[in-house]
Amino acid sequence: MLWSEFFVPLSAVIVGGGISVYAQWFVLKKQHQDWIAQQWWERKAHAYSQIIEALWHLLEYSREVEAEQDLRVQTGRSTKSIDAHRFDDNQAELKKLADIGAFVISPEIADALSQYLSATSPRKLDLDYMDLDEVIQIHIYETRKCLSTVRSAAARDLHITRT
Repeated sequence: MLWSEFFVPLSAVIVGGGISVYAQWFVLKKQHQDWIAQQWWERKAHAYSQIIEALWHLLEYSREVEAEQDLRVQTGRSTKSIDAHRFDDNQAELKKLADIGAFVISPEIADALSQYLSATSPRKLDLDYMDLDEVIQIHIYETRKCLSTVRSAAARDLHITRT
């Protein structure tokens, strides 16, 4: 047996094995990148759902306060006490998500949250001189605006198409 007869099959095995190893490495690398992308997508989706839920609770709270205020003006009495802790808790949750989630959420949503928190802050709303109805209307308007922006930006960022 000549050396060349042995070398040709051996080189074919080595080249074939090298191609196989490279193909497996490429597939594993692609799977790992897809897994990382999926993990980030899930993080974003979770952050966006928390933001939307907190904004919805703030909107509902403002609507309850508005209805209670209207009833108080019309009848001169109140039907129930409104838990202000819900407002504070959801406002704090939004602040936390805006600060901590800044590396996960889109800049558009971070800006919308920042504008919302600024527009509804007690420093911005001069509570000593503003009517309660006016404060409630500002909260409802700003919450709706922010909620709309967050919903549309989250759908774009998560590549969700609405049918």
